[in-house]
Amino acid sequence: MVRARLVIALSAAACGHLQFDSTGRPAADGSAATTGDAAPPDASTAPPLVFQQTTGKFRTHNGTSATSSPFSVSPTVGNRIVVLAWTFADSGTMTDAITASDSSGNTYGDAVQTSSGGTSPFVAAILTAPIGASASDLQVTVAFPDAQSQIVAVAMEYSGAGTLDQIGVASGGAGMPTVSTTGATTAAHETVFAVVNVNLPNEVYTSIAPGGSFVDRVEEDNTAFMEQAGEGAEAAVATVGVQSCTWTTAPDPTTDWDAVIATFR
Repeated sequence: MVRARLVIALSAAACGHLQFDSTGRPAADGSAATTGDAAPPDASTAPPLVFQQTTGKFRTHNGTSATSSPFSVSPTVGNRIVVLAWTFADSGTMTDAITASDSSGNTYGDAVQTSSGGTSPFVAAILTAPIGASASDLQVTVAFPDAQSQIVAVAMEYSGAGTLDQIGVASGGAGMPTVSTTGATTAAHETVFAVVNVNLPNEVYTSIAPGGSFVDRVEEDNTAFMEQAGEGAEAAVATVGVQSCTWTTAPDPTTDWDAVIATFR
């Protein structure tokens, strides 16, 4: 079967808002968060994005959007929100894309996004926004324009630098899902995000776990509630090279999957 695919990505040049100062921290404007009296990490060895907090998983079984719970504390202006998301829709087009917004009006863009399935699209995406405005009840909404969409997502706050470096997409119909960047990372220390979307599994999954140094940030094992499965993960890497994520599933996948990966330096 020939599978169509749409890939959406922003180049590093198009992500000018991702630029930070030469120390590897947000530009000094008095708004950057600090923790106690601890000295800032060595910019030469610290990961460029440092996890702060998460909304937890949010989802919808049948709709065009899903909204998170509020962050537990007000996100810090000058930090960054990263969204890992995937969706499946009974009907739609290959040009439809996942979008994100929040209750404070911050602007989200794609790091990378891929779509397969033609008129029944299933999509995996990594989106991000610099925090220019915040509130104690900030919530993130992920949307997909097709009716009867199944959306799963998580939103997370990160401090530190973050310039989009490398991206990659992959798809398959069997075997353990694996995705790699198309090029080697350009900095010794980068933060990597990866998302896999398993479309309409024939089996009920009991786990989907990323390998290597990746940390699970959101997981959906398909049940009677959801007709898809997926996972989103994060890793801090300390070597230059092509970055990859391979997921282990139980049971092995026997259906189509899509995956995306993005690195930030």
